[in-house]
Amino acid sequence: MKMKILSAVLTGAMVLTGMAPALSVRAESGETVLAEEGAGEQSGADDSGDGQNSAEETAGAEKGEEAQTQTAQIAEADGQSDSGETPESEPAQKAGGQNENGAAVQAETGDSVEVNGTEYEYTVMLPEGYDANVEYSYPVVYMLPEDGYASWSEGITEELTEVMASDQSMDMIVVLPTFDEENDFRTVLQAVTENVDEDYRTLADSAHRAAAGVGVGGYMAYIAGLTDAQTGEALTSPSTYGLLASIRGDFVSDANPWYSTCGDVYDILSGLYDIDDGFYENYYTYMDTPVDDEYANMDHSTNDMGAMFIEWATSIPDYHEYTARPGSYDSAFLSESLNRIMSRFTSHFLSGIVSGSVTLERAAMTAQEEGTEAEYSFTVGDIYSSFAGNAQMDVELKLQVVDPDTDEVLYETTAQDTVTGPGTYEGTIPVENAVNNSSSNVNVTVNILGTVQSVGTASMIRIQETGDSEDEQLIDLMGDWYFNYVGRNDPYTAADLTEDVYSQWPVVQPCLGNWEQGFGNITNIWYANTGWGWYVRTFELPEDFAKENLILLAGYMDDRGEVYVNGQRIGGTGVNEDGSSTGETTWAVLSQFDISADVLNYGGTNTIAVHCYNDPPYGGGGWYSGPVGLYSQAAYNKWQGLPSDVPEESEQQAVTEAVETQLGYLQSGDFDSYADTVDIGYFSDGKTKDTVVQEMKEAYPEGTVQSLTDTDITVFQTTDESGETLYLYSAVRQTVKTDGTTEESTVQETYRNTENGILMYGTHSRFFETSYDSALAASAQGMEEPTTEERYLVYLPEGYFESDRYYPTVYLLHQYNSDHTSYMTDNVDQLLDQGMEQGLFDDMIVIVPNSEESSWWRGDWEKMITDELIPLIDSNYRTIRDARYRLTAGASMGGQGAYGVALQNPDLFSGAVSFFGAFSMGGESSPNVIAENESAEYLSYFTLYFICGNEDMYGFGAPAIELNKTLTAKGVDHYFLIENGDHNSEFYIPYFQSAFAYARSNMYQSDEAVTDLLSGEAAVNEADGSVTVEASLTLADGIESYRNTIPESSYTQDTVQSISVPVTLQVIQNGQVVYESSDKDVTADGTGTYDFSFDITGKVDTDQSYEIVWKAAVFDRVAVLAQSEIPGESQEEPGTEEPGTEEPGTEEPGTEEPGTEEPGTETPGTEEPGTEEPGTETPGTEEPGTETPGTDKPSTDDPSSDKPSTDKGNGDKSGTTDKGQSDQTSKAAKTGDSVRT
Repeated sequence: MKMKILSAVLTGAMVLTGMAPALSVRAESGETVLAEEGAGEQSGADDSGDGQNSAEETAGAEKGEEAQTQTAQIAEADGQSDSGETPESEPAQKAGGQNENGAAVQAETGDSVEVNGTEYEYTVMLPEGYDANVEYSYPVVYMLPEDGYASWSEGITEELTEVMASDQSMDMIVVLPTFDEENDFRTVLQAVTENVDEDYRTLADSAHRAAAGVGVGGYMAYIAGLTDAQTGEALTSPSTYGLLASIRGDFVSDANPWYSTCGDVYDILSGLYDIDDGFYENYYTYMDTPVDDEYANMDHSTNDMGAMFIEWATSIPDYHEYTARPGSYDSAFLSESLNRIMSRFTSHFLSGIVSGSVTLERAAMTAQEEGTEAEYSFTVGDIYSSFAGNAQMDVELKLQVVDPDTDEVLYETTAQDTVTGPGTYEGTIPVENAVNNSSSNVNVTVNILGTVQSVGTASMIRIQETGDSEDEQLIDLMGDWYFNYVGRNDPYTAADLTEDVYSQWPVVQPCLGNWEQGFGNITNIWYANTGWGWYVRTFELPEDFAKENLILLAGYMDDRGEVYVNGQRIGGTGVNEDGSSTGETTWAVLSQFDISADVLNYGGTNTIAVHCYNDPPYGGGGWYSGPVGLYSQAAYNKWQGLPSDVPEESEQQAVTEAVETQLGYLQSGDFDSYADTVDIGYFSDGKTKDTVVQEMKEAYPEGTVQSLTDTDITVFQTTDESGETLYLYSAVRQTVKTDGTTEESTVQETYRNTENGILMYGTHSRFFETSYDSALAASAQGMEEPTTEERYLVYLPEGYFESDRYYPTVYLLHQYNSDHTSYMTDNVDQLLDQGMEQGLFDDMIVIVPNSEESSWWRGDWEKMITDELIPLIDSNYRTIRDARYRLTAGASMGGQGAYGVALQNPDLFSGAVSFFGAFSMGGESSPNVIAENESAEYLSYFTLYFICGNEDMYGFGAPAIELNKTLTAKGVDHYFLIENGDHNSEFYIPYFQSAFAYARSNMYQSDEAVTDLLSGEAAVNEADGSVTVEASLTLADGIESYRNTIPESSYTQDTVQSISVPVTLQVIQNGQVVYESSDKDVTADGTGTYDFSFDITGKVDTDQSYEIVWKAAVFDRVAVLAQSEIPGESQEEPGTEEPGTEEPGTEEPGTEEPGTEEPGTETPGTEEPGTEEPGTETPGTEEPGTETPGTDKPSTDDPSSDKPSTDKGNGDKSGTTDKGQSDQTSKAAKTGDSVRT
C-alpha cells in the first residue's frame, strides 16, 4: 500500500540527527518514535523489547559523548510548522526551478512498501517543476541512512535541496528509505526501487540510478551496487545501481549493523578484480573521508580501498574518485561532499549531452582593438531525448573572458538559443578584448537540463605593438601559427616548409599549454611518447626596426626544440644541428638566441619555423609557454625587468668613463683602487663586494694583462623603488694577455651614482641562479676531477637587503628527469612573494639545489646538501643556523628527497614538505621505512606535510596513504591530503603556499624574551694611525633553555644542540654604511662573555663623525647591544676638558695615575687573577683565523684583531665563561654607550 503526502512529512518515520547518528525506536504499538537523547535502543526491536543498539553505544563510547538528536522532520524546510500544520501562505515559486527560499525541490512525498509483512516507509524528494514538465524523466539517487536504519545527518535534505538548486546538479529524484533488522536492507531497497520506478517518471536503468550514503549508508551503497539483492553474489557489472558513493564510510566498525551479514566491501572489490581486472569501468564509484576520522584508517576501510584503486589504475577519474581531505567530519565536510557527489552523478547521467567548440574570429589582438566575435557550435546528444522527450527548450549561453592565472572574470555576456532535440546548434557572441597580461581564456557554456555544460574554450592573446622608442622595438610572435603534429616519423626538413605546404595545416595558438587531444591535428596522443611537431608563421618587419644586438625568444619547449628564420637555423635548445638530442634536460630552459640582422628581411615578410621534439618516455610534450618574439636589447631588458630607458648622453659617458677607470686598475693590478670603485652594498647573483674583488684578482693577476677593451657598449637606466637611478652597462670585453693570448667575454653590470662617484652596485636580484665547485657532486657522478661546477637557485625575501634580521631556510628539491630551473619555470618566487605579503608564512630564504636527473637525493647527493650547501649558504646569507628553522620541500623525486634528507638529519632539519612524493622509490630513505622503525617521539620532532593527487600517473598516492596510516597509529601530528589531481605542476602549485604556511606555523617560533638574555658593549680605539673597535657579547643565565633538543633515534648524533648567536658591527658615515663586519657566529651552551676586535682603519674618515652599531641576533630577532656617535677629530678641542671631567675610558692610554682608575678602567694586565669583569680583556693574545667556525666555546683567551673576511663563518670568537657574572645583564648594557679611547 502506498500513500502520497505532498508537501507533508512522514510522521515519525525519520529522524534528522547531528553528526553522531542516533537511531529511532519502534514502540510496541508499531509506531516509530524518536529515541531519547543518548539512548542506545535499536530501531525495529522485536516484541520482547530486547533489541539494543549496541553499535550506537559503541560509537558513542568511542567519541566519549552522548549522541546528539533532535526532532527535525524532513519536510520542515518546505514550510511545515512543528505542529504539522501548513502555514497559511506558501512561498511563491520562481521561474527556473527555485522558490524564494532557493529550494529546487517541488515536494517531498511519504511512501511505503511492504516486505515480508513489514511496512517500510520512504520519502521521495521531487525536483521543482516535476508536475509541470510531464515530458521529462529523471535519474534517481537513493540516499541511505547514516546509521543503517532510519537516521541521517542533520540538515541533509536542506543541503540536497541547495545542491539541486545550483547549476552543478541536474534535476533528480532523491529517495530516503528506512530499514530495520527484520529484513536484509537490499531486499527492502529493491522493493522501494521498483515502487519508485512504477510511481514516478524515472529513467529505470542502472546507468541512471545511484546509491549514496554517509557512514553506514556509504557502506550500504557499495553493498547494494556490488552484490545481488537476492543471492548476495558479487557483480562485475551493475544490476540495479551503477553509481555508488560513500561519504565518510563506516565500512568495518562495530557500529555497522550490516557488516556481519553483508560482508567486507574491500574483500568484495578485491574478489571482483581477480575475476575481471577492468570491472570498475562498469561502475562509477566515489568515496571520501576526513583525514582525522575514526573510520578512515581502519583495516579495509576507506583509505585502504583508496590505495587499492590507485594500485589498480593510477588515472581513472571517469570511473572512480577517492579523496582524503584534512580535518574531521562536520557540516562543512558533508556539504562539500554532497556537492561533489551530486555534481559527479550529474556528469555521468548527462555524459554526452553536449559537445562543442569555440573559435575566435581574431585570436590575437593589440590593446587598441575593441574585440571580436566568438563563434560557437554545440551538438546535443541523443541522450537528450531520454530526459526531455520531444520537448523544446530555450537555453542560455554564457561567455566569460577569464584570466588563466587568477580565474578572475574579466568580461561576461550571455546569448539565447533554442534546443528542439538532438542536433547541432551554431551562432556567434560578441566578445570584448579583455586581457590582463599575455592571454585570456574565452569560455562558453550552455545551461541545459538545469546544468551548465561546457561548449568550449578559445585563447585570446594580447599582442604587443612595435613602438618607436628603443624599449618598444619588438615583434610579438604569439598568436596564430600553422601546426602539424608528425609523431615519430617526421617527413619534413625546414627547406620543405613552403607556403604551399604549411598553409594546409590547422591553425593553433601555441605556448599556452602542453599538447593534448584535439590540439591542431592531434587525434591520438600517447602521453608517454607524443612525438614531434612543426609550427610555422610569417611576420612583417619594419624597415626602421633595430638592427643591432637582436634577440629571438622562442619560449619553452618540452622536451627540446630548434628555430629557423627564413630558412636559416638560428639555434636549438637541447638539439644538435643534426636534430639529435644533446642529452641535456632542457624542457624548463628558455629558448633564447642572438640573431643577426643579415638573416632578416627588413621592410618585408619573414618566415619563422619552430621544430618541437618530445622524447620518450617522459610524457607531456609541446611548445607549452612563451614569450615568443624578436627583441631589441632595450626591449629585451624591459621584458626581463632590467633597466631599459636610454639615459642622457652625458650620463652614458660618465658610466662608460667609470668602467674605463675600473679597467685601468685591473690592467695595472691595483686591486685596492679597484675595490674603491665597488659599492660596499654590492650584490649580484650571490656575489658581494669581497667576492667580486677576489674574482678580479684571480681573473687578472698582477702583471698578466696587456690591455682590457670594451666594445658594443650599451647603457640603460631605471629608477628603483627608493627613486635612485641605476645604470645597466653591457659590453663585449676583450682581454689581451702579456703572453699574447686573447680572450673575449660578455659583461653586464649595474652601477649607481653616489657621493663617491659612480660605483658598481650589482643587480640586487632576489631570485637568481649561481654556482659553486662541488666535490660531492663530482663524486656522485663518478668524475675523475675532484670537483665540478654545481648550480643552484637562491630566493631572498622582499626587504632582505634593507633589513638586518636572520631568516628560516627551505631547501626545495627538484623532480625526476628535471633540474632546479623547473621551479623557476613554475614561478615559485612569485608564489613566495605573495604568500609572505599576505602574511601566510614568515619571510624565508629558499635554496633550490641541482642534481642528476635520477639522483633520488641519496648518497653523495644528500651529503652535497648537508655537508656542502648548508655551510655555504649559512656563511653567505643571513640564515638562522638552527634545525628548528630549516626545512626541506620537493615534488615527486624531490618530495621523497625532502623526507629522506630531513628525517635522516635531525641536527639540520625539523620539517619536510612533499608534493606527490615518490615514497615508494626511496629505499631505506623512504619515510615509510623510517616511520616504521623510529619512535613517535622522534617523528613528532618534525613538522610533516605530504599530499598527492588521486590521478597521479605513478600511483604515489598509495605510499602516502600508508605513511598517513603509520603516523596516525603512532599519534604523530601531520598534514595529509589526497585530492583530485595528477602528477604535474597544476596539482602542486595551488597548495604551495598553504604547505609553507602549515610547515612554518607548526615549527618552532621564538619569543621576545630571548633577546633580554643578550647584552654587550663596544668601544673605539684610535692609536698609531689605526682604528679598531673592541666589542663584547654577554649571554645571560637562561640562554641554555633555548637550545634545540632532539629525541633519540637511529639518526640522532647529539640530543642537545648549541645555540647560535651571530654578531655584526656596522660603521655608518655620512648616511652610508662604510664598514660591515663579516658575520661572526657565537655558538654557546650557556652563559658567557665573548670579545671581538674589528680593524676599521681606512674605512672611516676620522676627521668626520661616524656611528658604530653593535648587534647580535638570536633566531629571527635582532638586538642592538651598543650604538653611539663618534665625533670627528676635527670637531674636538683637545685639552679643553676640566680636570676630572673626562668620560670614563676616554683617557689616553698610559696617562692614568696608578691606583686612581675608576672600577672597570684598569690598565690591561694589572688585574688580579680572577677579578676581571667580563668583556674587559685586552685583545691581541690569540692567533687570528685558528678558530673552527661555529664551534667556539667561551674561553679565557683574548681575541686578536680581526679584519673583514669573505668567509662569514670565520669570525674570531673568544671570551670568559663566568656563570657567576650572569646577573650583570641589563637593559643599559644592551643599549650601552660606545666610546672612543
